[in-house]
Formats: sequence, C-alpha cells, structure tokens
Amino acid sequence: MRRSWSFLISVCFGLVVLLLVALPVVALVLLYGAPFESWRRAQAEALLSEALDLQTTVSGPVDIGLGFEPTVSIFGIASVPSDQPSDVKGMTTKNLNFKVSLLRLLRGSADLNSIVVDGLKIDIEIPVDVDGEPQSEDTDYGGVIRDYVRSPFAGDIVLRNSELTYTNRETGFALRYDFARIGGRPSANGGILIEGTGTINGEALALEGNVEPPGSDSDQRKFTITASHAGLESSLAGTYTKADPADMLEAMLTGSAPSLSKFLAIYEIKGELDGNGDLSARLSGPIGSLKMSDLDLKLAFESGDTLQLGGSVADIVTGEGLDLTLSGARAPRAAKEDDEGKPLYDLGITGFSGRIVGSLDTVLVRDLRIATDSVKTSLHEIGPISAERVWKDPQGRIGLYDVEVLAGDPDRPSVRVAGTIKDVLEFQGVDLEGEIDFETAEFLDLTADKRAAELGHLKGNVVISDADGSLGIEALTAKVVDSSLLSLSIHLVFDDLPKVNELKFATHLDIPRFKSFAAALGTDIEQLGAVKFDGTVTESDEKISATGTTLVGETTIKGTLVGMLSQGRPVLSGDIAIALLHLPDVIKLASIRSVYLANIDEADADIFDYSKVWETLLVDLQIKVAKISGGGHGTSHI
Repeated sequence: MRRSWSFLISVCFGLVVLLLVALPVVALVLLYGAPFESWRRAQAEALLSEALDLQTTVSGPVDIGLGFEPTVSIFGIASVPSDQPSDVKGMTTKNLNFKVSLLRLLRGSADLNSIVVDGLKIDIEIPVDVDGEPQSEDTDYGGVIRDYVRSPFAGDIVLRNSELTYTNRETGFALRYDFARIGGRPSANGGILIEGTGTINGEALALEGNVEPPGSDSDQRKFTITASHAGLESSLAGTYTKADPADMLEAMLTGSAPSLSKFLAIYEIKGELDGNGDLSARLSGPIGSLKMSDLDLKLAFESGDTLQLGGSVADIVTGEGLDLTLSGARAPRAAKEDDEGKPLYDLGITGFSGRIVGSLDTVLVRDLRIATDSVKTSLHEIGPISAERVWKDPQGRIGLYDVEVLAGDPDRPSVRVAGTIKDVLEFQGVDLEGEIDFETAEFLDLTADKRAAELGHLKGNVVISDADGSLGIEALTAKVVDSSLLSLSIHLVFDDLPKVNELKFATHLDIPRFKSFAAALGTDIEQLGAVKFDGTVTESDEKISATGTTLVGETTIKGTLVGMLSQGRPVLSGDIAIALLHLPDVIKLASIRSVYLANIDEADADIFDYSKVWETLLVDLQIKVAKISGGGHGTSHI
C-alpha cells in the first residue's frame, strides 16, 4: 500500500512536470512552426510599431531560439514612409535580436531585455521653413528617454554597424554618424558600463562612461560619460533622478579642443580657425525640457582673434529660448609687403559684441555692435545688427542672412543698411545696402542744439562691401533735406583715387544767406550774402584738401587749399587764383572762420583744439589776384 502511494505521488509529480514542460513546448511548436511564420511576422510588426510609436513592417523571417528566455531575431525591419515624421526620410534595420521571457509572453506580457540591433540606418532631413512655420513634427524626447531608462533592457543594449545621416536644409549642416558599436552592458557592481566606437563625418569617435549602482535613493543614479572626437575631449557628469511626471537631470558639461581647425573641418566650416577652445555649461531640469545655464565658451585663434559666448538656453531639447551674449576681439592684421596701406574708407573692424536670441531653427542676432578704428568716418561703433538666419553654405562659410545694421543713436540711427554677410568668421562676402541719415550739424561737427532741426538732415544711400578685398564703404551719395539755410550734396568718388589711403567726395555747398546760417548756430554776424563751393574734398591720414570753385559774397576763388599737420603743427598751403577780389569779402572770410571756430563740436573725437589753430598756424599759400576792387577804386596784377 505504501508502495502504491509512492507510485501515485510519483505519477502526479510527473504529470505536473509534464504539464509545466508541455505548455511551453506546445507554445514553441506554435511559435516555431512554418505555418505560423506570417503570424509571427504580424506580431513582430505590432510589437515594434508600439515600441517605436511608428508604423513598422517586417519583410524577413522571425526566428525564435529554444529556452524559457528565448532569443527572438527579426530580419528586414523598415518604417512605413506615410506614417513616419516629415523630417525622417527613412529607417531600416538589418536585424534585431532580443530576449523575452516565454512564460511572461504566454501571459500576454512582452518585456524585452538584452537587445542587439544590427545595421540600423536612419535618414533625417530638416527642410527649409515656409512662411516661418516649422516643417518638422514635435517629438516627445523626454518620454522616449524616460521609457528607455525605465525599461528592463536599458542596461544591456548594443547597436552595431549603425548609420545616422542628418541634413539640415535650414542651416546648411550635414552630418553622418557611423557607429561600429555603441551601447551599455551590466557591470560587476550592479552599475552599467557605456562604450562606443565609430565616426562622425569620417573622423573617429570614442565613447565611454559609467552609471553607478543605486545608492540610498533607488531612484537616483550618478553617471559620467566622456567622448573624444576630432581633438575635442568632452565630459558629461551628474545625477539622473526618476520622478513623476518627468525624470530630472543635474549635470555639468565640459569640453576642450586644442585644435579648432581640425574640429570644425569635420563639420565643413571654412575659415582661418587655427586655435583652441574651452567649454563649460550646466544642464538641469526635466529630461524633456532641459535648461542650459552658466554657458562659457571661449575660443582663441592663432591670429590673435578671440571669441566668447555665454548665457543660457531655456530648452536645449527643442532649441528654444536662446539668450546668449557674444563678444570678440579682432587682432590687427600685419600689412603685406606689397600693400600700400589700409584704405581710408576701410571700416577697420577691431571687435564686436551682441546677443543671440530665438531658437535653433530661427537664430536671431540682436544688438550686435562692431567696433572700428575708423576715426575719419566717426563710425567708432556699428550697430545694433540683427540677423534673421544663420546658414552654412556649400563652401563651408557660416553666414548671416536678412541682416539689418544700424549705426548711431539707437532711437534714431544715422545709418541703416541691410543685406548679407556670407562669411561672418572671416568678415568676408559682405553685401550691405541702405540709407544714411545724419543731422547736418552732426555731420559738420557743429553744435546747434536749439536750432539743429533748421539745418536739416544729410540723407542718402550707402553700399558697404568687401568686393575690393577690404571691408569698407563702396558707394555713398547724400544731400541735405528739410533745410532752407543750406544746400549740400556729396558723392564718394573712386575713379581717380591716387592712393588707397585717400578718400574723395564730389561736393556741392550753397549757403544763400550766411548770416541766417550763423544765427541758427547761435552766432550773430554782419550781413555776408552767399557762400558756395563746387569741387572735391579729399581726405587722407595726413591731410585734407579742397579743390574747386568757391564764392564768398561777390568774390570767386578757384584753386586748392590743403590743411595738414607737420611735426605736430598745423600747416595751411595751396594755390589760389582770384579774377576779381572785392575787399569787403576779406572781412567776410574772417567771419566764416569765426563762426566755425565758435561752434565746433569739441566733444567730437575726430577733432583737436581748433581754438588754438591760428596761434600756431603756418601758412604757405600762393595767391594770384588779377584785380582788386574796394571803396570805388581798384588795382590789378598782384
């Protein structure tokens, strides 16, 4: 009887074991059987489409290995073009291998772990915005990262022989990532080891990192990730915290590039970029809308130029909320042996400063100001400058497009030009056109605070470019408007410049009643009559000269007057011819001098102390007078 009970127990136990084994076996027969291949493919498509949130097709076989945790291999995976985001041109995978618990699978749960992806290819293309509307669709990056971190395969996933092609038609950048291997695997202490090798645009990339095991707070994990690429050494270290409704990140990003030219050449950026750079920034906040703060990027070039970028980005995931400060200094360029010197009309850029706002899709340059050493044009600072788009052209030049440049008083700019700067790193490819609008008193360096409006404004058109190899003013035509006190027109002449360091204006000046003109400046003089000039005014670093015909009262004067400094002392020279000199007009000439000296704007940096000019003035004039008339009597041939 005892033996019978023992046999019965053995049989029952055997039946239980048989039942436990038979169920998986029956399931495996269904899973492995050739007639069920289409069913397995449909289940794989449903599983992948749900996991990727993207309609997916499977064209190859679906193989399942033996065991309670079998390996599933899916071949020929591809996204459905009609369902993928507009900026994703294609996604294919050679094969995908993962492990899944068979018992959980039978219970309807398909938790994956230990994933290996082989031959993943993704092609992303960001189109040009139309009417300012983004052409790409929003992606919940925070949700994707959250789901990945909390998944059972987060610590054991590998991508092999994978490619990512990224083309941004809006900015002109194109990147190709090739990963021989990248992923993470469990470490002996319960953490995760991260490693990766590959290339970016053909330049080697090495990636390694470590996620520490959980500490006292199981929802927090400390991590460190370092990358080496094209001479750039970067590190991201901090803490990842699981939280609801969004996971949080606190980390520091640091980087150092001993060779900027090597690094930027990978991204096909052209320019004289030999030098080095350093970067540091803090990343914080919800993983789906990370903020960057305390940004400090410093670049130093072998040419002596420097550039610094600082500030914050409200959301680096979407690229929104740029609030950056930009500043730089340009070292003086050594003159070439065959160079005659810097043209006087060259703006002489010495540095710049400004702000960058907007988003990565629509980078806006605001309040950019360019410092110059162009004393002769009174443009010591150009700006603010705004640009609606930053773009890298096929030649690798970083340019600013839809640029607007202002100079002078921001509330009432005296220069307003617009156009493009095709190479902002080299200040080349500049093509700006626009208008100038100076108060006439300001243009003539005169003080007329109370009645300045009566002198009108000098308005005209200006072209700034580097077409001749030197950034400067290429064309300028202007005239005084809104004034009954004077008529003035100027035109920049380039046809017959004898030297590059000279600047010549064709000039017409007509003051019909000089007494009224002087009164507007606050000076009372005797009746003077008309003052006119037609000719050219030429200026250089050493001198200023006027050649043409001048009318003062009734006297017409022809010839050239030259003013210059010789050993620190002013010198007036020239050759003047007068057909008929009316003696009363000599007094009038003295009145013109006194009016100008009484109203010169001594605060202007362009000038020196004119009040003492006549105390030390050296005069070397050749004056030819055919006839003199005065008091009813005359003389001639002086």
